[in-house]
Amino acid sequence: MDNISVEENPDYLNIKANIDKNGDEPVANVVVDLKRDVNNLKVKVSLSAEIGGELKEIYPIKDFNPCVGEVEDELVKFALEQIEKYGNLTIACPLKAGHYVVQNFKIDDDAKAAKSFGSGRFQVGISADTMDKGEEIKALAMKFAFHS
Repeated sequence: MDNISVEENPDYLNIKANIDKNGDEPVANVVVDLKRDVNNLKVKVSLSAEIGGELKEIYPIKDFNPCVGEVEDELVKFALEQIEKYGNLTIACPLKAGHYVVQNFKIDDDAKAAKSFGSGRFQVGISADTMDKGEEIKALAMKFAFHS
């Protein structure tokens, strides 16, 4: 991983995220303090690759709400499995207010999905919105940049 950027809605959560080294390997550490329970969550994930010096979306993923159905996209399932290996962060609903941590997160090089990226520079974008009194509220936007 090369870098991580986060935009948060401080009414809903606080996030600290950084890239560190674990030996020679870059890893992500994310700490989330969720301030209120969340019963409705719309999540959008995208995978972009650098092509001709520009980031272009190469794998669009349909928005999904894990509170009303199972995650169907294989790339999202893979990412969630990877994240759950390194901490207590989940998107299972309802999300309870609390302290969530992902430590020393890295993409498992042996995983089939990671191998399918090929070589190059990539970015994964994640955004999460919730509903409050009938209004859609952006809670989080996060981007991870990496190369393989």
